[in-house]
Amino acid sequence: QAYMTSSMVQDRKTTALAAAAAAGTLVLVATVDRLRRKFRTQGKEPLRVAVVGGGIAGCGAAWALQSSGAKVVLYEKRDVVGGNAKTHAWSTDDGSMITTGLSVLAWPSAHFRNYEALLDRFGIKRTRVKLPMFVSDPASGGVFVQGGSAPPGRRDLRVELSEDFDRWHRVVSRVRKVNRTLHGVNKGDGGPSVYGMSLLNPFNIVPLRTLCRWYGVSDKFWDLIIVPIYMTTFLTVKLDAIPAVIAPTLDDIIPLDQEPELASWQSNSSEVFACLVKDLERCSPSRAVQCLERTGRGSKQWTVVDSAGEREDFDHVVLACPSAEAAKLLTGAGCTWWAAAARCLLRNISYCHEDDPTFVSAALHRELDLVCPAELREQVLNGYANYVEVHEDTENPGLKAYENTFLVSSWYPSVKAAADKKAQPMLVSYGTGAVDRVPHDKVVGSIDNIGAHPHLSKGNLIIAQLLRFLQGCGGVYFCSCYTTPGNGHDLSLLSGFAVACALGAAYPFAENEAAAADFKSLRKLMGL
Repeated sequence: QAYMTSSMVQDRKTTALAAAAAAGTLVLVATVDRLRRKFRTQGKEPLRVAVVGGGIAGCGAAWALQSSGAKVVLYEKRDVVGGNAKTHAWSTDDGSMITTGLSVLAWPSAHFRNYEALLDRFGIKRTRVKLPMFVSDPASGGVFVQGGSAPPGRRDLRVELSEDFDRWHRVVSRVRKVNRTLHGVNKGDGGPSVYGMSLLNPFNIVPLRTLCRWYGVSDKFWDLIIVPIYMTTFLTVKLDAIPAVIAPTLDDIIPLDQEPELASWQSNSSEVFACLVKDLERCSPSRAVQCLERTGRGSKQWTVVDSAGEREDFDHVVLACPSAEAAKLLTGAGCTWWAAAARCLLRNISYCHEDDPTFVSAALHRELDLVCPAELREQVLNGYANYVEVHEDTENPGLKAYENTFLVSSWYPSVKAAADKKAQPMLVSYGTGAVDRVPHDKVVGSIDNIGAHPHLSKGNLIIAQLLRFLQGCGGVYFCSCYTTPGNGHDLSLLSGFAVACALGAAYPFAENEAAAADFKSLRKLMGL
């Protein structure tokens, strides 16, 4: 029937009221539980905290807690800490080694205020780097050269799609105006902030591709310019559903028609992690947590059982690992209401690798000729950070397939500093086609990004907001990229600081007004 009866209307009202009552009960129980925990943690003995996960969120939480007097044990299942900030030692012609980053390579210093403050605290040197991309469409001969012109004999997509570039700028301008009105700016320095959010912003729910279509941006521009340039930011080529609210941030960090200029370490990220963990009670790489057990004995609420079979008691547990692992560990929390709710939320967080194989794994190699035409080799190798090829997807007609090669040796600071040591190209290739073309005997290493990047989707953002009501329940806290409104080193670091401060630690950069403003914004978003 095309109408509803009065009983159907009444049933819907009853269902809505029940859902509202359940949500209200969840909030009330969480609030009471949080107040009870606040008084329970104000004892004289230093807290003992287990941090599970050695990425920037876990290491940041552990460092902040340890700096404030807590006793912290950090568990990491891999043989080194670092999380997504993976590194590789490349050999040179003289037999020496140069270590570079592989995934977390550079950052926007104007937006990553807390990460910059952390590097200042540790005295870690960094430099400015330019990271232009070279995009090629072999089928049409079209080329887009970020910050430059197409080589002779190639069609210049910048010229062909000039009207689309103008339309894109109008999209960014429109969203920027709305964002500034509803989000404001960083209260410390008046600059842009990735932490401003407003539930009233309509661009939270409007997909960026939909908005682009409303403004007349062509599908060709989306496929050949937008996706190739921004896919490495999200580790997926499926960008259709990302919210339009992020457009100004993307344009600030990686402008389409200019060479992006970012910050990078003069060495690599490993020295940052070494500083974060050096004073911990114990840092345990290669020690995965097998299970968590409720003790029921006073303040020591949890027993952590690691892969070596060792058992230790802790006051609190910080889960800074991927969401699926966190959900699995909470199985030992019994049938408490908060553990069941947390498992339900964590199991429904979606990651980029689940529906897009493009950036699941990469081959590390030195053979540029295998992924780039010989006539472009010198130009690409000496002037660009990424070489991207766009092809028709043979398995999914009408869609595009992408291959991306990071040319680490063309710009990485530690490589440039060792220019006297001759070395072959240092390449990191993603995309099934590119990886398959590199013979096994030419592969010098590999990388996987399983569980690295949650989707920037409405569903994940809703889950992040619901997790705020479960933070601290039973003495368990969550910090990682899935707890923040987006993925980035600064966001994950701040999620760790927010959890540490909820446990009584001092915010480490209170004297930095701009960094503190970002921290307060994220802490509020996380409900801490």
